[in-house]
Amino acid sequence: MFSIKGLLFLLLALLWLPLIVRYLPVHDTELHGVSEKVVKHDFTLATWFDGSFQKKRDSYFAYNLGFRKAAVRLANELDYQLGEQRKYCVVGKGYNLMGMEYIDSYYGKDFVGYDSLKVLVNNFLHFKEILNKNGTAFFVVIAPSKTRLHPEQIPDEFRERETANTNYTQFLHAFRKTGIPILDFQTWFATIENKLPYPVYSNLGVHWSNYAATIAADSLMGYIGQITGKQTNRIKSQGIETVTQAEGTERDMLDILNLYSSIPLNRPLGKINTMLQTDTTNFSPTILAIGDSYYWNIIYTGIQEKFFKPGSAYYYYNSTAYYNHGVILPTSQINVVKSCLSKDVVFLIYSEPNLKNIGNGIAKQFMDAYAKADTLLRKN
Repeated sequence: MFSIKGLLFLLLALLWLPLIVRYLPVHDTELHGVSEKVVKHDFTLATWFDGSFQKKRDSYFAYNLGFRKAAVRLANELDYQLGEQRKYCVVGKGYNLMGMEYIDSYYGKDFVGYDSLKVLVNNFLHFKEILNKNGTAFFVVIAPSKTRLHPEQIPDEFRERETANTNYTQFLHAFRKTGIPILDFQTWFATIENKLPYPVYSNLGVHWSNYAATIAADSLMGYIGQITGKQTNRIKSQGIETVTQAEGTERDMLDILNLYSSIPLNRPLGKINTMLQTDTTNFSPTILAIGDSYYWNIIYTGIQEKFFKPGSAYYYYNSTAYYNHGVILPTSQINVVKSCLSKDVVFLIYSEPNLKNIGNGIAKQFMDAYAKADTLLRKN
């Protein structure tokens, strides 16, 4: 039995525990996912009197609280073991991890509607016409969706009635109808998947596997050659390795679950050993890609650096420009007309959940700036 003094010391220790945990230096593995590090703000009289110092300091202590990372992992682990689904990462059938936004898109919950779709497609059509008139090729790439490729993996609690009113089906139809060139990796991988020796997707990731991204990168080079009528450099394979460990984006969904346990890879993955040899007699275009995170896997193959001329760029969500010679700029600082018209090829590359914002306004920005520049020229 505890003595009165012992109970008193225990109560005092419990009262001091929050303060001890707040300042106790605990070294733990960083959590995965998109989060902004909270920095410690310096004290000033201005921030003290307007109340912002207190709020920022509270946020700092909460972010750096001892055992916070361990507590997050423990909570996630309990949810996983009890079968509770996390909205940002759904555990599908066969331990196939998928993003909830892909499931919503598959069932058309984010469909932009026919009026908005018509406006967007018309903008891209005019965008294409101006680019083509100035000697720049334009096309659209649709990256595959793991959920659309394997809807049977969707958990029963998220299953709904399928519909044709999805951004994927309607944009695909509209682009083809208006004559906007489109490279549809969704249909292509669905057609060839059963013939491939390795999976297009790891069960642990939401992005295509390194193997599939390499195949897609080579196909992209072929399509650029087809649409420009010029011979392009292609990726050469020096053999394929079988790998039993998912890396990078092949396990991005598992990483953001932040579990203590692990989920095994349910099928070996492939790794193509590539040779990117540039033939100077082939066409090396200057390109501009506007798209989402799927294009990063294309960049990782090396073609952006090896097969495209310096000055080629990737506009990540049309927000940040990553040039293949190492420069990074906000797109707001770039002359959109000059940038687009100075390229041999401009293309969009988006996965299904991001089709609702396809282009992220690039076509309208270009046409507004182009019309303004044309008006100024006529006045002068």
